[in-house]
Amino acid sequence: MIEQNNKDLEQLTQGNEKKPFYKKAWFIALVAFVVIGGIGNALGTGNDKKDDKKPETNETANNNDKDKEAEKEKEDAKEKEKDKQKEPGFGSVVEFDGLEIKFNEGYEFTVLENQFSELNGAEVIKIPVTVKNVSKEVNGLNSFSVDVYGPQGVTLSSVYHYFSDAEDNDVYSIAGIKALRPDVEVSAFMHVLYDGDGDYFISFDNFLKRVEVKLNIKK
Repeated sequence: MIEQNNKDLEQLTQGNEKKPFYKKAWFIALVAFVVIGGIGNALGTGNDKKDDKKPETNETANNNDKDKEAEKEKEDAKEKEKDKQKEPGFGSVVEFDGLEIKFNEGYEFTVLENQFSELNGAEVIKIPVTVKNVSKEVNGLNSFSVDVYGPQGVTLSSVYHYFSDAEDNDVYSIAGIKALRPDVEVSAFMHVLYDGDGDYFISFDNFLKRVEVKLNIKK
């Protein structure tokens, strides 16, 4: 009888024993809610960060493009400056129509004296040149292939044919060089009408090739 009562008491005690709170349904549900909510917030925050970064990325890309364009402009400017420095001038040798023509330093000024010319008394620039025939046959410079532009960019009247005779020490005007044998080199002068200080351009053009020389003249 006593043993039966003990069993009944034990069962009653076990039935009345409370479960730990962390095993209860309401606590599990609460934890699940918090966890799900945290994951949702994390995902939302990640998307927000991505969205925030997009404008920065685009702006950075635009800045990079601008930097590249600026760098390209600088490089183009440098190339143009190099081209200017390479532009033929005094001391340069140009090849045209089988001739090598070098424009030497030491130009002088003279006066055109021809009473039958409307240019009589005009000032003329006397530019020393060296001419060499680099072709394999007799060759000379065709004066009709030469044009001269003054500082204003306007074609100047040709005057070198007024100086076609041999000068001192057998140094000719370039117009006086009728023909040269292969590999022959001579010194001469090119006479250009003076039209003020500035850049003069000597243009050689035979419709197949065009060469231009820039000469800065100061009186």
